[in-house]
Amino acid sequence: MQWGPRLEFLIEKAEEDGEAPAALANKPDDSSPLVQELLAAFWVLHDMRGEGLNGPERITLVSIQAYVELFGQPSMDMDLFVRIISIMDRAHKSAKI
Repeated sequence: MQWGPRLEFLIEKAEEDGEAPAALANKPDDSSPLVQELLAAFWVLHDMRGEGLNGPERITLVSIQAYVELFGQPSMDMDLFVRIISIMDRAHKSAKI
């Protein structure tokens, strides 16, 4: 989840230095359809959330429900989808602090 905005910078750094930074060398494999589905859902939900006094508001169940109504059922059980999106949301918030 954290690679999206930083990936281009890491690639440029590797090209400049002629050596891949450890973060780029250890980049997780995000090519699986399941990971792509989760990342796509997270970024849509992330872009639609509000901003509060303490930064971005959490992704709500109502937002997830609206996402599923627009884009269809996820390929996994809904409870697992909600839990993973919530974990991604908390990880993104803690990475920003």
